[in-house]
Amino acid sequence: MPISNSPKHVDFDAEAAISAAREATDDRVLVGAEYTVDEYQILYARDDVLEEYGGQDGIEAVGDRLHAYMHVDFTERELYNDLYPHATDTRAFTTHTDYSTVVRVLDGTQGLYVSLESGVAIAPLIDDLSAIIRD
Repeated sequence: MPISNSPKHVDFDAEAAISAAREATDDRVLVGAEYTVDEYQILYARDDVLEEYGGQDGIEAVGDRLHAYMHVDFTERELYNDLYPHATDTRAFTTHTDYSTVVRVLDGTQGLYVSLESGVAIAPLIDDLSAIIRD
């Protein structure tokens, strides 16, 4: 059975954002999580991903390792705004690997992490998620 938790660390509607991501990608979301500098929670993880990581404990161990570096998202956002003369609002980061594409959308000191199967169109998804998160 997939992980499905209600958000508790962010002010935006993270549940609606994960649902929108699943719908927009034909359910190609692997994992979705909310995060702040201090806390995170996995909101959704697909069955096959849980199995691949050895269950909820295994995926949470990976989440703990990832979250240890997530504070960098908030400082890098300011860096990009400073480095690029026309940028005033860095709102998301993406990471492409041979396994998946990860999107992290930010609002203030809160974020949404979404891991997706490779090949998903990212730009429209970021626009959709940003609209929900920043509403």
